[in-house]
Amino acid sequence: MTQREAGLRGRMIELGAIALFLLCSAALGAGLMLPWDTLAEIAAWLLALGASLGLPTGFLYHVHLRRALMRRGVLPEDWYWRPTELHPLLEPGPERTRVLVWGGLGALGFLVMVAGLLALAGAAVLVHVRP
Repeated sequence: MTQREAGLRGRMIELGAIALFLLCSAALGAGLMLPWDTLAEIAAWLLALGASLGLPTGFLYHVHLRRALMRRGVLPEDWYWRPTELHPLLEPGPERTRVLVWGGLGALGFLVMVAGLLALAGAAVLVHVRP
């Protein structure tokens, strides 16, 4: 990676962090304006969506990672405790892409579930704060 590409990548990460901060701020502001029961319903939908996306794709990530590493005989015994540390062992190209796409989708599902949990916590706080 050239120095220019590294600088561009750094700027993109900074822009992504700013966009995420603004999105979270807007979501927090909108959440505080909603009635607690509406926020709890949104939380339930986010949890259901995140679980329905994250659980199957996370499972497929582990299946594909195991198959790829077993094929070459480099699968450690306790691989499932820290699977992301094994990513450098993946062959560049289709094998790596297949595994990491499933991993990314599983991570996205997890993040949606975290958003649902935060919304549920917000609803619980609103129950006690608002009369």
